Amino acid sequence: MTEEEKAEQVKRMEELRVKKRQEREEREAKETLEKEKRMRQEGRAMSGLKRDLEDQEIRRMAEQRRREKEETKASCSSGGGGFKCNISVGCSLLLIIW
Repeated sequence: MTEEEKAEQVKRMEELRVKKRQEREEREAKETLEKEKRMRQEGRAMSGLKRDLEDQEIRRMAEQRRREKEETKASCSSGGGGFKCNISVGCSLLLIIW
């Protein structure tokens, strides 16, 4: 192999190395972008799930309060006044709190 051929081969190898590095960097940048997009989507999905769970908990608590209020109302002979109560202690206080 002549010096010119060697120099040409070195030049081709360097160009190939640069090209491969550029391809790798482009691929890594694309992968990083896709990963960030997935993370944002997952974050939004988790926020939505969290919000749904909080809404369910609020509805559950409201329903529980409504049932307790109805039970307390039903247990009082005055129909919700709370002063004449079939429960021995605390009925009027419960109704005042509600």
